[in-house]
Amino acid sequence: MTSSIITCLAWVPQGAAKENPEKVQMNSDDIQALVEKSKPTHKRAAELSDEGASGSNEVTQSGVTMETEDDLAEYDLDNYDSPDSDTGGQDSFSGLAMFASNRDDPYMTLQEDEEDRDDLEDLVIQPRDNLIVAGRAQEDASCLEVYVYNEDEGTLYVHHDILLPSFPLAAEWMNFNPKDSTPGNYVAMGYMTPVIDVWNLDVVDCLEPAFTLGKRKKKSKKKAPKPTEGHTDAVLDIAWNRHVRHGLASASADNTIALWDMAQQKVLSLLTHHSDKVQTVAWHPFEAQSLASGSFDMSVKVFDCRSAHDSFKTWSLDGEIERVIWDLFQPFHFLASTDKGNVYCMDVRTDKPVFTLKAHDDAVTALSLSTEVPSCLVTASADHLYKVWDIKDNKPSLIVSKDPKMGTVNCVHCSPNSPFIFAVGGERDGMRLVDVTSHAPVHRQFSKRRRRAAQETPALVTNQSTSMHQPGSSHTSEMSVETDTAGFQKPGAREVKSTKKSKKQPPTT
Repeated sequence: MTSSIITCLAWVPQGAAKENPEKVQMNSDDIQALVEKSKPTHKRAAELSDEGASGSNEVTQSGVTMETEDDLAEYDLDNYDSPDSDTGGQDSFSGLAMFASNRDDPYMTLQEDEEDRDDLEDLVIQPRDNLIVAGRAQEDASCLEVYVYNEDEGTLYVHHDILLPSFPLAAEWMNFNPKDSTPGNYVAMGYMTPVIDVWNLDVVDCLEPAFTLGKRKKKSKKKAPKPTEGHTDAVLDIAWNRHVRHGLASASADNTIALWDMAQQKVLSLLTHHSDKVQTVAWHPFEAQSLASGSFDMSVKVFDCRSAHDSFKTWSLDGEIERVIWDLFQPFHFLASTDKGNVYCMDVRTDKPVFTLKAHDDAVTALSLSTEVPSCLVTASADHLYKVWDIKDNKPSLIVSKDPKMGTVNCVHCSPNSPFIFAVGGERDGMRLVDVTSHAPVHRQFSKRRRRAAQETPALVTNQSTSMHQPGSSHTSEMSVETDTAGFQKPGAREVKSTKKSKKQPPTT
């Protein structure tokens, strides 16, 4: 791997982070303990990757299928944790000089009091700040970078980072707080391993996640893990239920979807309806019980999670499913992309696509709709391009196509507070922010629509039901639009609020 890649991204809404994050005080013993702890963790990840599915395809969050022996060779991931690698063994951090204080580091020339003043200023989160979390995978280690972005001031900088135990594949922000009912600021991370780590973003220099879902695969092969323990292979995607705040869904290379109760930190249900790796999951923006999924088995499913084993509908598409997202402004519609370069718009009430779009010449690895402007769609692909589309009236038209010079574009996500700002991550050059209205055709197409949309409410379906009868199947579900517990055992649904910050380099467009 010649340079680091961004494998996954997630936005944190304005007002969700603490104004003054907590800071963990570490001494040399703490750092050494972290190093020692990372050794078996990386070893287990390597063993999991080696055991695999007997030559089956490996999958990254980018949605790009990579043949184990051919495509993965480009990144030399087989030797990611090899004792013979240039990184000096399984310990990713053992080659680093470790000093609990800068006063002990002979290479630090900046006076500590001056540095501390700058650090304290940069640490504060302002009310108009967004955080962006990015999973970065490098040749010798992986980390989660936490950026601060302030649109008003045009500033973007790394606030802090978190060392990760394995190659990151999925990131999902949530305000579920495991301590009490007050909103928190956490991110769930999926890896090449079967576990999900949930990290507290309001704690800087944290050594361990706030809690972990699932169990890491043990070296012993005495018997397979119980289904209630979670996944048995890599976690490829994660979706948080905003209406049932303790609810989480995860997609895995073990062909299953796990529905987690984070309050109890256990699996409530393990869905085994797909016959190949499950690449993507997405909760409906208004229906707490409705979950969409996409798999390598070339199918998309929508489950009613109140009785998910019996109530679901299936659509078969032209290739392996890369990404699924719901349309905020047309709640009966969702979009699904495939490795053939196509994007499908589906209506849960019908069996045939609303429209089919040949969006790219290679796998469509990312889909993102503007959070405030109807029909503004951004797609990205392994063909190195991102494109902006207008899908108004179900008649998609290309507005602009751009090569950001990042190689394969792995992920694209729209800001929850700025409808034309998209975070983009790819094979190289780190995370970028793109203001799509910097392209004149996009500005002309959508600027007036934004002003109209600001005075309108998304088309909430309040007293209807989404009938999803699948011809030739006994699986029928009435997907009523309501905020219930979606099959989870506890009620929940609280919105976020708190405070934030700004500074440094401007975002890249």
